[in-house]
Amino acid sequence: MPEGIVLKVLFESTDMLRARINLLVKNGILGLILVFATLWIFLDARLSFWGGMGIPISIAGALAILWAIGGTINMISLFALIMVLGIVVDDAIVVGEAIFLHRQNGEPPLKAAVDGVCEVGLPVFSAVVTTIVAFIPLACISGIMGKFIQILPMVVIACLLISLVECLILLPAHLSELPDPKPNPKSNNFLSKTPRHSSVSHYSAGSFYH
Repeated sequence: MPEGIVLKVLFESTDMLRARINLLVKNGILGLILVFATLWIFLDARLSFWGGMGIPISIAGALAILWAIGGTINMISLFALIMVLGIVVDDAIVVGEAIFLHRQNGEPPLKAAVDGVCEVGLPVFSAVVTTIVAFIPLACISGIMGKFIQILPMVVIACLLISLVECLILLPAHLSELPDPKPNPKSNNFLSKTPRHSSVSHYSAGSFYH
């Protein structure tokens, strides 16, 4: 190197990439905890486990598809994963609750799984397809900008499709093998106290949504 020339790092992308990965992991763990806790309190502990599995399965499936098409983990793909993280578990919760209610009504496990999927399958499918359609225009952008942006809708769509397959096929298969649900005393105690403390419940719900 000639005398008088000094090399300095002006921009280090690895720090931003590491921070984005940490954010994805933290949000994923927090989402799993919230899903487990909510389903365990209001429905069933075993259902909470399989319902929460929609998050890691969807993320792992999207990463596998990203690797298969030659994509990389970069700022845009990580942003897509963070953005879709709160969506992929919604369909599993809806399907799991429907199957759980049929099991509580005394239906056999396999019949409850089939009836639950048939009951909410079309609305869940429509909701996922609607979200996918909203991201398709981003995949059609041409030029240099399109090459950067296209990875975002591809990751989001892959996550949503894996989540849809998981909630309509894998989740019912697992729930059909579980024993009959038992009454959850924590859920009963919580729900029985809610009407007696309606003002507290209303203020808590309002503060949560705001």
